[in-house]
Amino acid sequence: RIASFEAFRDRIPPTASVLYPAGVNTLWLVLRRASYVSSEQATAGMFSRAAAAEITRRAHATSGLQPAVQTLRRDVPDRGSPARLVAPLRDRLCALPDLDFVIGHEPLPGSRLVHPALHPEPNLYLYPCRSGAGP
Repeated sequence: RIASFEAFRDRIPPTASVLYPAGVNTLWLVLRRASYVSSEQATAGMFSRAAAAEITRRAHATSGLQPAVQTLRRDVPDRGSPARLVAPLRDRLCALPDLDFVIGHEPLPGSRLVHPALHPEPNLYLYPCRSGAGP
């Protein structure tokens, strides 16, 4: 499984920030890249006020895609799973200055790299947020 993600790893610089709502474990353990935001990262806020503020900012910025539990928001209904990544949402997320890549399950217009289906995952698409980054 790790070797099958080599094409993604080759295109994502080691210092890049990646948003993949359905797979923080895939980001950390398989791709070996930083997650833009996840509920697992929120625990850092217990030890640092600055980390808590940054996690909250990122969580709210990604609330159109992430389940409520991932966004740390109590004012939105929890749909339990990530929303569909649609082109306008991808474009809004990619406008965030500190987000480099978005991974989704939907084929959208624009530059992307397709990862073939892996059981039980459907195809994955890697979208660079900056020109010259990635595929």
